Amino acid sequence: MKFLTVVLAVLGVGLSVRAQPGPVPGHLPIALAFKDSDVVCSGKVLSTVVESEEPPPIGLQHIRAIVEVQDAFKPADLKVEERLTLRFVRQYPGVSMYRPVVGKSETAILFLKKTADGSYEFANYWAGAESFQVLPNASGGTGLARLESALINALEQAPPGGPYHDDLRAVYMLESFPVLSPEGLAQMSKLANSPQPDIALAAIGTLLKTKSPRSVELLRAYLESYRGDKEPMSVWGIGAWLREIDDPVARPTLEALSGSRFTSVQLGAMDALRKMKNPSSVPVLIQRLDDSNKVVRYQALITLSEIFHKDREFAPSMQLFDQDPERYVSAWKLWLSQPHGTPRPDEKRGSTVID
Repeated sequence: MKFLTVVLAVLGVGLSVRAQPGPVPGHLPIALAFKDSDVVCSGKVLSTVVESEEPPPIGLQHIRAIVEVQDAFKPADLKVEERLTLRFVRQYPGVSMYRPVVGKSETAILFLKKTADGSYEFANYWAGAESFQVLPNASGGTGLARLESALINALEQAPPGGPYHDDLRAVYMLESFPVLSPEGLAQMSKLANSPQPDIALAAIGTLLKTKSPRSVELLRAYLESYRGDKEPMSVWGIGAWLREIDDPVARPTLEALSGSRFTSVQLGAMDALRKMKNPSSVPVLIQRLDDSNKVVRYQALITLSEIFHKDREFAPSMQLFDQDPERYVSAWKLWLSQPHGTPRPDEKRGSTVID
């Protein structure tokens, strides 16, 4: 689970943007939240009561809510229509703070922890509650598999691009699963060409977790066809999945993505190429020495040093590189302009040699 300080899109009644440190969309800690929860369910909030308040500048309300279980994922003996008492803290409007909340009549997927008095609180700061306008029950399964089934059903019933963004909520939660069922992956494959960029890229991000070259090609094809001026929110987390690709068949596509205009994609592709250390990537790495992104330039430099087994001025620390990047890039360009033979894999030693 990777946490980044980003402008995080928080899914409330609509999509609102807050400057908060936290997981990027599609990277919520679903498996961890499920494991740490005493109760995971979908439930409807029947009532809410303000039990106490801390007025500004603290600006908090302590809420007691009654929730009716509509579908049960954990524990196995949790009953539909069972009523739970949930206590949580809600900030006053305008207070800059992220906390999971639910409102009266809302339906949400809830991750809850039992307290000493028998009531419940949110079990996870980031994945405590996810509200949906329409949240159908699962078709089958138990535990996380049942939660996946419910989300797939929500995705199928949500109007594409609807005002409540149920489809995007469901895709982001599914992307956060450690692994999806064949049915879930098939659903993501259908959405990989969605006209909604955030839906398509979240679906592709989910497919990238399979580490298949086909998923990398899907990403390249989609980004090449994307003509929007704005960076889709779903692209922020792509790099975390992309850097795990290790199939040599995907190398040419990764090389193309290393020049992406989207930073997360570019850095993820560069990380994957560094792990591969394939001499065939040298021409692309030389191009990246002139990239406008200093981190990409450093990644290219350090990958070249590992391919050619060069150190010292050819493999500075990131701190030294930051102090004088042109010095190290120029050293590489000078060395590369001279004849040194062609690097090739050394099958016996599992490394690279130069002919």
